[in-house]
Amino acid sequence: MGRLRSPQPISTAGEITESTIPLSATAPEQSRAPLAIRWVYPENELATMELALGVLRLGRDADNDVVLSGGATSRHHAEIEGRGSAFSLRDLGSRNGVYVDGVRVNDPVCVVEGSVVRLGEWVGVVMRTASTRGQHLDEVAPGLFGSELLQERVAAAKLGAKSTLNALVLGETGVGKELVAQALHAWSGRGGAFVAVNCAALSDSLLEAELFGHDRGAFTGAERVRKGHVREAEGGTLLLDEVAELSALAQAKLLRVLQEREVTPVGTSTRVAVDVRVLSATHKNLRALVASGAFRQDLFARLEGLVIELPPLRVRREDIFALFARAVENRLGRRPRLSAHFAERLCLYSWPGNVRELLQTAERMCVLYASVAEWRSNELVAAHPGLSASAWAPPESGALPVVRDARPSRRIDRVDLVRALDTSAGNVAEAARALGTSKQTLYKLIARHSIALAGARMRARPPD
Repeated sequence: MGRLRSPQPISTAGEITESTIPLSATAPEQSRAPLAIRWVYPENELATMELALGVLRLGRDADNDVVLSGGATSRHHAEIEGRGSAFSLRDLGSRNGVYVDGVRVNDPVCVVEGSVVRLGEWVGVVMRTASTRGQHLDEVAPGLFGSELLQERVAAAKLGAKSTLNALVLGETGVGKELVAQALHAWSGRGGAFVAVNCAALSDSLLEAELFGHDRGAFTGAERVRKGHVREAEGGTLLLDEVAELSALAQAKLLRVLQEREVTPVGTSTRVAVDVRVLSATHKNLRALVASGAFRQDLFARLEGLVIELPPLRVRREDIFALFARAVENRLGRRPRLSAHFAERLCLYSWPGNVRELLQTAERMCVLYASVAEWRSNELVAAHPGLSASAWAPPESGALPVVRDARPSRRIDRVDLVRALDTSAGNVAEAARALGTSKQTLYKLIARHSIALAGARMRARPPD
């Protein structure tokens, strides 16, 4: 069992602080929570270790500031030094090495938010947190699990669940948008049904019949009366999934319903009042679509009453291994023996399909290797070729490695951008290579997110 020596300027699992945790991609630089290492393997024994100024020594012997048990850990394994806002990690001549983002390092290197470190058999993720207690996943909504960052986002949604505000759920594919929408309906206390509509499947020719219903004989094939999706959700909740895919005609029709709170079924002239709360979900940037004229400003204003943005899995790497292990245990009733290298590889991958992709990988492993007592990285790569070394290989420049995505067309968010600039000491060309994009694109992203290159160079500067 690992332990912490005291007194030291780091937090133990017993020191609980209550605070709101800003997402690094949107929070101002000065309001960021402190950096910490969340130990994700083995078994979260040390929970979360806040990083502080000064030197922190880690190893197996009792005279270390942080004691990491296990035969794979050297007596004095590594050292973390904090100066200003920068933290450097170096090997103290350990037998099994110090790894940052899958690469063995010897000289001091900076670790930044999102870095994955491995010391012997210990694997940790560098994260920002104002709490040291979040070592376990909580079910933040039925079927959706996460620690602090996801808990914060969904807690805001729960506060507004009983209001009459429409809600907009944002996030990449696979983050759990529909689960949150279903939870909002359950928490709202509305007695009607929860009805989900795939907006991408609504054709203009059948739009009104699908949404508003139709009378018998209203058109060829209309052999019976149909309520339509809106009236099916009477007294309940209507989810417009992939709302950004609505055509211009569909947007105009929907706006009228939201304004007048009534529908006219096809084949009739009767207006029917409706009591429906509308939730919308999309993985696209609706504000950008409004700015370009592709989405109506007045409709957007009606939909965005309550906005819930769910973070991608790569922004909460500290949850990845626990989510995988939980899924495997639920499927098999046990957890096979897993190595630190296995946990490290899970955490390093960018998971473009997010939680859905992770859970599918766990399911595939259970199907293919249920009878295998110990799962190794080779089996993991066989089950998901995207987790091969090429998916997270470092740039050749020798700077602190940046995790690469297996898909070259991935969206680069502010977290990825800041991390790449920090680890390249503000070298834009090097950061662009690491992210698989051009310098011109990176300069545009830097301007869009108001990132100061001087700050990146300062944070990445090694200690004197």
